[in-house]
Amino acid sequence: MRTKQLWDKYSKICIDIHHTVKKAGEIMLSNDVQYVPVLNEGEPVGYITMRTILEALMNETANEQKVSECMQTDFLALFTTANIDEMIELLTEFIIVIHSDGTYAGMMTQKEIQPLVLQQQETTRQTGHITSILDVILETAYEGIAVVDEHGILIELNESYAQFIGVHREEAIGKHVTEVIDNTKLHKTVKNAIPERNVLQHIQGQDMIVHRIPIWQGDKVIGAIGMLIFEGVSEVYHIYRKLQTEKENMLEQVRKTPTISEEEHITMDQIVGTSEEAVHIKKQIRKAAQTKTVVLLTGEKGTGKEMFARTIHQLSPNNETPFYRINCKTETASSIEKRLFGSADEDGLFMMEAGTVYLEYFEYLSKSLQATLFRTLKRKIYKHPVTNETVTLRIRIVASAMKTSTWSDKKLDFPVIHIPISPLRTRKKDMTFLLSHYLQEYCYIYQKRQKTYSSEAVHVLLHYDWPGNVEELIQVVENLVTTVQTNEIDTHHLPQYIQVEKPEKQPTWLEEIKYRKKEEERKMILAAIEEAGGNKTKAANILGMHRTTLYKKIKELEIEGV
Repeated sequence: MRTKQLWDKYSKICIDIHHTVKKAGEIMLSNDVQYVPVLNEGEPVGYITMRTILEALMNETANEQKVSECMQTDFLALFTTANIDEMIELLTEFIIVIHSDGTYAGMMTQKEIQPLVLQQQETTRQTGHITSILDVILETAYEGIAVVDEHGILIELNESYAQFIGVHREEAIGKHVTEVIDNTKLHKTVKNAIPERNVLQHIQGQDMIVHRIPIWQGDKVIGAIGMLIFEGVSEVYHIYRKLQTEKENMLEQVRKTPTISEEEHITMDQIVGTSEEAVHIKKQIRKAAQTKTVVLLTGEKGTGKEMFARTIHQLSPNNETPFYRINCKTETASSIEKRLFGSADEDGLFMMEAGTVYLEYFEYLSKSLQATLFRTLKRKIYKHPVTNETVTLRIRIVASAMKTSTWSDKKLDFPVIHIPISPLRTRKKDMTFLLSHYLQEYCYIYQKRQKTYSSEAVHVLLHYDWPGNVEELIQVVENLVTTVQTNEIDTHHLPQYIQVEKPEKQPTWLEEIKYRKKEEERKMILAAIEEAGGNKTKAANILGMHRTTLYKKIKELEIEGV
């Protein structure tokens, strides 16, 4: 028996390598499948799983993350001439079927191959809402899924998880998670808001790998999702050993490179954060990287402006060209002018054929040199100070400043992409993510046993203002890892200046209502502007308001970077 009648129904279920994870999720939902093959010019190069979709949804990266960044490539491929017996012998969950020329023909799963496996459920109609996607995932995911509310009460437990721990799903829902799942820490995830990924948990006499992810609503954690990876015991330890090997390799790399080189390859993965602000900044960075337009990064000290500048360079088509950093605060005006425009002794950076010049602390640059630079950026040409040769400006300029007014109070006759970076104190969701990320990273680097935060410590850290922003947080976490001897970091371990909490003014009921209304307006306006491709007139039409009203709202709600 040939396999065409089995794989041919999937011949249209695939996704291009340049599409987003969200698109892959929509394909899964509308076709009721758990795998979507990824194609490059018609040929399969990988696949996306339901697990990948779930993680992207929880990390809020599904809308902008490309499938090429997270696809799996360890797939098996068989030609269309293969028969059923050959497929059964492979004993795999997923097979891609290809034509003789290597192009995609369809796919097969064990559900089609083995008659004892139940047929897939009736195709779920696509709704476009994330909640609907999650509903499908809860019942069809290969993993076990448990969801608790803010009190640690189970509000969802999929059938796979219920069967594994030997309980009836209906009886488990409504109970505290500690009454149902062995050694669970999901209720603690709700309290400390710290995500945990790829950690071991002893359940039903086995060591299993689990993820624990807090669920945010605004600035408040309203629950948590636990994901149990179903593998045999030997498979669990295989994965765990693989993780340990990766950690050891990272440690070895860190030992060999104790200092960070200015030529370090920065990727989008190093921009840590899952809040709306972080996702929006990543989108702006990606867009800016694909142009040669001047970029201005503004934000407080420690918000990571240099990292963003390097990311723009690395994501650009000219990422193989040099990246030059000039500190306008520490270097003299004459030195900067020589470096940019050249002198009798050497050519300036503006003579370069390609590359990126990063002007840090631009607000400290002298007014006269700023004016000269602005004229050059407007004309895109300048005369060499010695030879009078006319030079075309080909190098890219990225500048950073702590104040938006550095350029906004000047009339510029050239386009500028302004990317404001919010201070950490306004992004509590990113704060917990960063605390978890760097705690895990520095435990690996310093070869320490994995540590955790107490709920009280997290409370204090979340209410600290972090005037030094991300850089200060990283330094604090590194010091905690190297100085705290216990496995749990408590309040008395924190630096004294962080332990002193300022009395927090509780908002009134009316103030809370006004705040929520403003946040909803802000989200609607941002969504409309994004849908309109940045066109304010179109965005105003989408919102059903006059363009003047939209501009007024943008100013009132302090929406920047649009």
